Amino acid sequence: MIPLFKPLSKDFLFVRPTITTSVATWLAEAAVIPLLVVAYRRAAPEARRGMLFLLGCALVPTLAALAVSFWKPIYDARFLSMFWGPGEVVVGASLALIRWRWVPIAACLALVAASGVSLSQIQRPEFASVMAPLDGQVRVGDIVAVNGADHYYSVAYAADAATARALRIVGDDIPWYFGTAGYAPGTVIHSIPDVPGRVYVIGDAGQLPPPLPSSFHRVQQGCHDGICVDSYSR
Repeated sequence: MIPLFKPLSKDFLFVRPTITTSVATWLAEAAVIPLLVVAYRRAAPEARRGMLFLLGCALVPTLAALAVSFWKPIYDARFLSMFWGPGEVVVGASLALIRWRWVPIAACLALVAASGVSLSQIQRPEFASVMAPLDGQVRVGDIVAVNGADHYYSVAYAADAATARALRIVGDDIPWYFGTAGYAPGTVIHSIPDVPGRVYVIGDAGQLPPPLPSSFHRVQQGCHDGICVDSYSR
């Protein structure tokens, strides 16, 4: 079976989009359907054409990405937000047409609660602080491995020149939406090689480390904003 989703890495400290959140968002959007049907029946004929146009703008890109994923797995939970650009206009107009006043009030309160929960689960780590312990420490023969592609560009932006030269991504079959077109040749490695120097592994707190040569053992760990840098040496 061809996988439709490429879930992002998980973290014990905060939630990232996964297939679970995709399904939850689909259910939330499906709950809006009865509201749209009622609003469509009550709208004037000229307003109905506008509603259908906006709904097409909301649904066609989402469904097209889903359809392409049956051929190539490009779909991700974050792409569900495509619906809400034009879609929220129709939903807002539909709420205004509902005669029972408690319905739009309850819907808005539920939206506020859901938004609050979502925002409270999202962190944007300060990668300059995450990378500070490596500044001036990385030598020739060392390797700095990002455990998965999720934080690669953030790490590369915050790294000093020596760290950037030693920077690699440990992973397999990395989806295109992680910016793979911008990777330099040799950026992605499938396992950490037996280098003569130290190995630094950057990943989410609680994330299992990638396989390392048996001669290496962890000598130090530092974490900041849920991102950890593990140092390995012989």
